[in-house]
Amino acid sequence: MQTVASKLVVIDGPEDEVKEYISATVIMHDFGLAVKNDAGLTLYTWDRVKQVSWSDPQVINQVWGLMLQNMEIKLCHLSVGQVMFWRL
Repeated sequence: MQTVASKLVVIDGPEDEVKEYISATVIMHDFGLAVKNDAGLTLYTWDRVKQVSWSDPQVINQVWGLMLQNMEIKLCHLSVGQVMFWRL
């Protein structure tokens, strides 16, 4: 899911410095979060992400809806997988 986070706090680099992004364009996925900015594209695994927040009501509704949709899809796949396992 691609969105603009109002605030993003991550642990960055080998020295574990705290880095804060404001109005960051991010892509969130199962493996982590990618941040796109003028310096390039950086991927952080979820264990390095400390905070993601949104303040724009329209973006909050978009993120909430996409998260619910994603959870529903995963639950449907889980249910199908369990039924197939039980039939084996």
